[in-house]
Amino acid sequence: MRVGELIPLGEWLPDLPDYLNPGATVIKNAIPGSKSYLPIGSLEAFTSAASAAILSGVAAKDDAGNSANFAGSTGDLYKLSTASAWAVVSKALGYNTADTDTWNWTKWGEQVLATNFAEAIQEYTLGTSSLFADLAAGAPKARYITVVGDFVMVGNTFDATDGNVPYRVRWSAIGDPTDWTVSATTQADYQNLDSSFGEVRGVVGGVYGAAFQEKAISRITYVGSPSVFSFDRVETARGAFIPDIATLGQTSFYIAEDGFYAFTYDRSEPIGEGKVDKTFFADLNVAFVHRVRSAVDPINKLIIWAYPSNSSITGNPDKLLIYSWTYNWWGCAEVDCETLFQFISLGYTLDGLDAITTDIDTLSPSLDSKVWQGGDLSLAAFDTSHQLSTFSGTALSAILETGEFQVFDGYKSLISRARPIVDNAATLQAGTRNTDQQSVTWGSVKSQNDSGNCSLRSNGFRHRLRINTSGDFTHAQGVELLEAVKTGRR
Repeated sequence: MRVGELIPLGEWLPDLPDYLNPGATVIKNAIPGSKSYLPIGSLEAFTSAASAAILSGVAAKDDAGNSANFAGSTGDLYKLSTASAWAVVSKALGYNTADTDTWNWTKWGEQVLATNFAEAIQEYTLGTSSLFADLAAGAPKARYITVVGDFVMVGNTFDATDGNVPYRVRWSAIGDPTDWTVSATTQADYQNLDSSFGEVRGVVGGVYGAAFQEKAISRITYVGSPSVFSFDRVETARGAFIPDIATLGQTSFYIAEDGFYAFTYDRSEPIGEGKVDKTFFADLNVAFVHRVRSAVDPINKLIIWAYPSNSSITGNPDKLLIYSWTYNWWGCAEVDCETLFQFISLGYTLDGLDAITTDIDTLSPSLDSKVWQGGDLSLAAFDTSHQLSTFSGTALSAILETGEFQVFDGYKSLISRARPIVDNAATLQAGTRNTDQQSVTWGSVKSQNDSGNCSLRSNGFRHRLRINTSGDFTHAQGVELLEAVKTGRR
């Protein structure tokens, strides 16, 4: 490291040693960008509260392009109305979802399908239904649901004949999700996977499908009668440790026992190895693994996992791990929520906005937000008050730390001046230690002068620099080291 050089924050690599870490050792409340970090906004509610904690949700459009958003709690299903209120659309007597289960969703034509394993698969026809109803007599109960080609497919099932079969994948008649009677004519059937690889923990659809077991992944290909589908086990080293899978096109992002992976129907690629895998598992509150949720942020090109850390007493997710598939970088944020949600904005007229507020200047989020425009997919979350909220609030205060370095090899040094490279006001702290065994001693927080510089006094063999932001910024890139001198070898 030389005086006058920029110390880039680099990729967040908390799993690597602090000393000579080529990236950032700490990233808090920042999104990965192109060779920089970007701010993340706080949650800003734009709906009234649902009547209970939300487990999951789904967004859908009918053939005419009309948008609808649904959510589920342990006891009810909800639909978002144009007045930003959640209406209960449960079948009579509601539901009894287990605390450790959730609602899984898919769309078939104009039908939104939901399953929670405790009850029959639920169906809501867009533009027609007013309440959810049982999909069909004879349909199995299931934990996971998707659409593969012309079939509705479920995994980890229970039926009246065979009872609970956690390693089973089953599908409806071709083109008819109401017919589940096994038949060579309709092609409705099932496949029991090798139980030695554990229960099914997710099914993913599309032209091809994929079944995620605890310790294996099988590609599902339509082959027609008599087999209907072939199940080719393409991954046997790992499977879905956590039953939550985010899908982007033909790629599925999942968490195995040894970390984060991207699966593309024929292989898995590690995306967290040597980066965040160890940090995540050390911080995850294993008592609430079932509360981990993932979602795609299509605008910022991110995959985000919300999880309960060891600091979460209630089990609500309180941390976000943020992965950029464009830059292959990670970020992190501290946000309390119930679940993540990719919603479709409904669109509002001025008269419709009057039902929310008569003063546009007080509209939250602001009128510029895509929330009010209609038809756009956006990332949101249900806050701990059961309100759907966007990440459009005040930027969260961020902390970004460089790796640990020596200014002069073999010598102690005194760093006295540095400049945070952030395009808004930021403060700087210097941390120092002399050996691996010592804890880092942090100096006081220093503000920038009119030239953007910060006066420091950090004396030791090893240094690291911490940027603190309070408020919005566009890019945080690193720290420019401006002044340092040798101070001896001991």
